[in-house]
Amino acid sequence: MTHGRIVIALIGLLAALAAGPARAAQPETSIFAYGDEAPTARGAEIEALIERNFIAYDPDYLARKAEFGARLHALAARLAALQASGNEMACSTQIFLEAKWLYHYTAFWPRLERQLERLAESLENRDQEFATRQSPEDGSWGAVQTETVGFAASVRWLDPPVRHLGNPRSHFRERPYALVR
Repeated sequence: MTHGRIVIALIGLLAALAAGPARAAQPETSIFAYGDEAPTARGAEIEALIERNFIAYDPDYLARKAEFGARLHALAARLAALQASGNEMACSTQIFLEAKWLYHYTAFWPRLERQLERLAESLENRDQEFATRQSPEDGSWGAVQTETVGFAASVRWLDPPVRHLGNPRSHFRERPYALVR
């Protein structure tokens, strides 16, 4: 190989290394944009994609979302007023957070309906101290929660390594709720 060919080969190699790894071209309509290493999605476009999928699941999604949103907002205002007047409202807060999660991240309308009913009922009871206690049965918190809202999935990975620490009381115990019912 001549000196000229070696120089050309080295220049080509350096140019290829400077360009970085080859990536598949993304069509201009893609919601994905590539940063240095991992694909990311643009917020408004991914939200539109999610909404389109909810509408495909339930053609009445937008109407139901508006209806349940108005109810949730009204109940949230009542809860905030009670808390502002000095009531802790721990039970109502737990129910509200679950209802809010169901509203924003699912189209499980019967479950959301039940949570809104529970929330309205709980707002009538100002003594909600019971909801701040830890369960003697399994050590969990959130006495009135019915949804795991991802908690069990987020701590499940702790179980095997922690189990080997020798103290069975030193690890989290997840509640026996399914993530999707």
